[in-house]
Amino acid sequence: MSIAPIAGLPEGYEPRRVAIIKPSALGDVVMSLPVLNAARQAWPNARISWVINKGLVGLLEHHPAIDELITFDRKGFGEGIGGAMRFAKWLWSLRQHNFDMVLDLQGLLRSGLMSRATGAKYRVGLAESREGSRWFYTHHIPTLKHKNEDIHAVDRLMKVAETMGFVKPAAEPNFFWPRTLRSQAWARKTLEDLPRPWVGYTLGARWQTKRWPVEQFVKLVDQVQTSFGGSVILIGSPEDVELSKRFTAVAGNRFGRITDLAGKTTLPELQSMCGELDLLVSNDTGPLHVASAQGTPTVGIFTCTRPARTAAYAENTSCVTTKVDCAGNLLKSCSHTKCFAELEPRRVYVAVANQLHELGFGTRSAVA
Repeated sequence: MSIAPIAGLPEGYEPRRVAIIKPSALGDVVMSLPVLNAARQAWPNARISWVINKGLVGLLEHHPAIDELITFDRKGFGEGIGGAMRFAKWLWSLRQHNFDMVLDLQGLLRSGLMSRATGAKYRVGLAESREGSRWFYTHHIPTLKHKNEDIHAVDRLMKVAETMGFVKPAAEPNFFWPRTLRSQAWARKTLEDLPRPWVGYTLGARWQTKRWPVEQFVKLVDQVQTSFGGSVILIGSPEDVELSKRFTAVAGNRFGRITDLAGKTTLPELQSMCGELDLLVSNDTGPLHVASAQGTPTVGIFTCTRPARTAAYAENTSCVTTKVDCAGNLLKSCSHTKCFAELEPRRVYVAVANQLHELGFGTRSAVA
């Protein structure tokens, strides 16, 4: 497929080497998959590289649409002048790939610098990109009518695919993302002896303001277990280990066996586990999107962020939001977090129960 004739691009142009820049974070990378899949379909003969954070390589290393992963190790550069020089050397290495097309899906200063450093003739990014990154692009794709408009992250990225001519307007995003056979076998083996429904819970999140309290999760799980039985499966990163330990300590023996996988899975295993669950209940963080991209029903818990922008992108998702006056303020830290208390477990339970009933699970006695 030829590229659309947006301003300054020759009609019929097909790049040889393409760089997609989206280093992080977990959920953001997953929400970018439709652009990758559309680009591969449009340019079957192009060599497509993806610039990604070192810690997320396992997320995409088996994706057949990607020819090369270029790792970015921010921590490895260190601080001060030495770190800046190492970063500059890494930026220079990008030019050696001879890219002729760059799609910057991150839209921050660092990714803008990466885009410019490639030396690619065509560098495409969102017009609303932040931190001055837009000044490094040759072509800008507008997605917002108003500065504060709420548009879902996937819809914004699909605007890139649409404007580039990869997909038709209003096309459904394609989240194709194959699992490895090994990770899929591991997930199924882990779950095979556990009673259903298999309900996963993500207790953590990068922002402090996204982390619904562990004690609230315990109260929620108590209600779910009383009504439906099934299994309690904790999903999370190494940073969530302390939260999972606290959950287990607060829960005591009331839930029986708790399958705690926080910090114990590779990224392919996380992907496969999220894909095998009956339901995932999660803060607004990566596993929510990992599960949804594979068709797993989800319940998202939203306090400081906005579902209109970052809810799981699927019909089989439910969002429970706080109703405090500062809801959705996007603050990464907060002194009062009154939203945590206002968002009562009972409200989340209703969404969970509705999802489980929709899946055909009834009361505990019906599934015992």
